[in-house]
Amino acid sequence: MNPDTKKNVASPSDPLQCWRSRHARERKIMAVLEIDWPGTQDVCRNAIDYVMQQVPETENRDRVVECCLSAALNAYRVALHDRTVSDRGRLGSFLNTLMFELRTRVPADPPREPELTRRLVPSHLQRALGDEGTNENRDAA
Repeated sequence: MNPDTKKNVASPSDPLQCWRSRHARERKIMAVLEIDWPGTQDVCRNAIDYVMQQVPETENRDRVVECCLSAALNAYRVALHDRTVSDRGRLGSFLNTLMFELRTRVPADPPREPELTRRLVPSHLQRALGDEGTNENRDAA
């Protein structure tokens, strides 16, 4: 295989990279989200891992990942275009939508939201949301 061709093939070991390679629109907003809030791609990767562990059927798993990530990224996109939504509000829109979708669509007994958040969201992003009322002028992490 040509080495240049190899660079363009999504690594099967990174499910997020594979997902992004099939979703151009979401890939763009995901890049903006990651610039706004570094670590959010880890959230997406963790969400995919969570779904892979909880949903045994490949077809259902793909559908759940599609619905959850697309809905969360769309919520971020909508919040991004709303000038009344703060930087943290945009992050909250993304995370709250993702957590809601996961709790709704994963057929297993879903963990409570705080437990799921601890499992999927890096601590610096959890702290950023928790500090929302203490430093209103603070921008992205």
